[in-house]
Amino acid sequence: MPSVQIQTDEITAQASAAFDYEFTGTTHFHTPQIPKLPHNYKIGLIVGPSGSGKTLALNTIGKPKDPTWDPNKAIISHFPDFPTAVKLLSAVGLNSIPVWLKPHHVLSTGERARVDIARNLQSGSVFDEFTSTVDRQTARSLAASIREHADRTDIHHLTFASCHRDLIPWLDPDWTFDTLSQTLHVGRSLQCRQIIIRVHRCDWHYWRTFRTHHYLTHSIHKGAQCYLGTWLETPVVFTAVLALPHPKLKDAFREHRSVVIPEHQGLGIGTAFVDTIAELYHRQGKRFYSRTIHPRVGKHRQNSPKWTPTPSNLKKQTHPKAITQISDHWTTDTTRICYSHRYTG
Repeated sequence: MPSVQIQTDEITAQASAAFDYEFTGTTHFHTPQIPKLPHNYKIGLIVGPSGSGKTLALNTIGKPKDPTWDPNKAIISHFPDFPTAVKLLSAVGLNSIPVWLKPHHVLSTGERARVDIARNLQSGSVFDEFTSTVDRQTARSLAASIREHADRTDIHHLTFASCHRDLIPWLDPDWTFDTLSQTLHVGRSLQCRQIIIRVHRCDWHYWRTFRTHHYLTHSIHKGAQCYLGTWLETPVVFTAVLALPHPKLKDAFREHRSVVIPEHQGLGIGTAFVDTIAELYHRQGKRFYSRTIHPRVGKHRQNSPKWTPTPSNLKKQTHPKAITQISDHWTTDTTRICYSHRYTG
């Protein structure tokens, strides 16, 4: 059994004497022996209670790295380039553009946990104390986002150590080593993870809860038709819809505002919720359109059979003005490329 030698003193002598514990300065500790792991895997998880040897077991696979942050730079500036930053920040469920532009030291504990992982999210990386500093909703979101990223990319050999077993169905590891029972389970989890979002029609006042998390504006049209989504009676997502006046299109509507509370981002709630609202209009024989510059949302619609690109999808406008008027109430920045789609069910 491994051991370390420490210097004894008056305090260690008093402590050992008080509890009749014989101590000569040699401390023994147990290092869990992980059985042979699968040669190829995307995600592995070491799980067990505090003090059961998770960190020691993890260190036999690799050493965690602590990223350094420049307090004078935005977190997004610490990545090699913009596409890489978007991919990795989205991979940890951090989809708030205003947060991307903040320095690391002003972030919340949950936001820091996400971006620290994003900086090191590459094949062969190991992560200790996974989700130990965040609430359980954020933990589930983070775990699910990483699993989704691993499934859609060629990243491999990510290993996590955590004392939280509730992560297993969300991280869905390819193998799980339990330091308490000293057992290795190979194969992805068969546990069910389920999110049931209840849809409520509401008025625009509920926007106050969500407006600070919108990536472009805090305003909302007071004539919008608004919808609130709750999970376990907690408000988590909001979508507002406006009529789209057009000389040729009848019964046309567009997505006006959509926001997911940051703690619940990365679970696919936002895209699923807007799809549901769009389906409500579609079933009533109405046209539903949406335009976004957000790459994650845009790519979802590019790959979804429920959304059809409009003629202006992925086209940069050439209008001489920076802002062009689409209708009486809808403007778009002509200097950037936007995703534009119609919901077809």
